[in-house]
Parts: sequence; structure tokens; C-alpha cells
Amino acid sequence: MKVTCYILDDEPYAIDFLSRFIERTPELELIGSNTNAVEALGKFLAKEISADIIFVDIEMPKLNGLDFAAQVGHLAQVVLVTGDNSQSLQAYELGVVDYLIKPVSYLRFINCINRIRKNFPSVTQSPVTTADKVALRHGPNHIITYLSLKDITHAEASSNYSIVYSEGMTPIKTYISISDLGAELGTGFLRVHRSFIINLSKVSRFFGNTIVIGKGTEIPLGKSYREDFIRATKSGGIR
Repeated sequence: MKVTCYILDDEPYAIDFLSRFIERTPELELIGSNTNAVEALGKFLAKEISADIIFVDIEMPKLNGLDFAAQVGHLAQVVLVTGDNSQSLQAYELGVVDYLIKPVSYLRFINCINRIRKNFPSVTQSPVTTADKVALRHGPNHIITYLSLKDITHAEASSNYSIVYSEGMTPIKTYISISDLGAELGTGFLRVHRSFIINLSKVSRFFGNTIVIGKGTEIPLGKSYREDFIRATKSGGIR
């Protein structure tokens, strides 16, 4: 039996971001979402909808996440999601089970799920581990393609989208910014330029301000990212 999830956020891209994390986690199921807190509250209180976990943004018009949590905390496990940690104490006083700071990484998301999963005895109690694949939504029909993290070589920003390159596949232009993609890919990947993320295991060498991926793909190394790159690759003996 899966743990059902609901997302409440007035920004559609934030809903899409958390949706990918839920889709990527086998024991979770997304049963709905809403950008209107007042409408969602009415449906939960009327028991038109129900969920095991509700992910709620704090800053929303008409009804903020804290007020929403205060009224539905007895109906579900509430996880607040926000870009500001100044209200964490008030949140925990309301009984929320976790408080996620944007941008949320998949590892932090999994830590949250492992923290609250004991409240669902019907779910197998072995900890969830980070998946070795990433779900990419793309194309006019928003098709989801799962790519193995070990096959991804690098990603490039394209306006508000990202182009993901992997071994043996056509590049995929996905509906996610380069910053959000970096948070989702997690450890093993590094932002090396405002427009590029690389898989550190695919670096063959670097010279000057150029990183070489695989057999010859050259990626620019941004000045402000150089120190982090040198630190990350030093132990690997890359020159």
C-alpha cells in the first residue's frame, strides 16, 4: 500500500518540482494538487479528498500555509515547504512533521519521508534510499523519461529549461531550470558555470577554464565556480 501525497502551492512550477520527487519514490503516490489554499481547505474539511501527507507552501494569497496546517493537522501529516526558515518554530508548534527549505534536494526530501514513514505501519519499514534514476518531463505531451544518473554526462541551461545529455541517447529538453535540476541530481553532479552542470565521474581532464567531458566535449568553467570544481576533483587526480 502506497503513502498518498497532496501538494498545495500557488506556484505551478513548485508543484511540478515536488511531483517529480514523488514520482521518483516507489512507495509514494500523488493523488492531487492545488494552487488555491482556500479551495483545497474546503475539500479536505468536507472530506471530498484525503491524503496521508500534504506538502504545503507557507507564502500563499488569501490563506497562508501556517493557517492551513492549523486546520488540517488532524487529518494528515503536514510538511511545510518554504524559501524562508524564519517561521520554523511556529510551524513545529502547530505540529507539522517537517519543514523543507527551497530549493529542496531529493536527498532532503527522502530524509523527510524516512522521518515520518513510521506513522504509516502498512508501509514496509525499510528506509527509502535515493533512486539511481531521474525523471525528466519533456515534449508537448509532458512525457516522463527516466534516465540513469550514471549515464548523464552534463546538462545545459536553455532559458527556463534544461537540456540533459546522456550516453547513448538523444539530448532531452526538460521543463526544469538548471538550478532546480542541480538540486534534483544531487551529489556526484556539480554546477561549473551559470549554464552548465556536469557529472564529476565523466570528467577526463581540464585545462585553463575548460573542462573536458568523456572523449572530447568541452564545458566552460566559470570563474566563480572554479574553486568548488578544483576541490571536488582534487581527490580524483583529474588534471
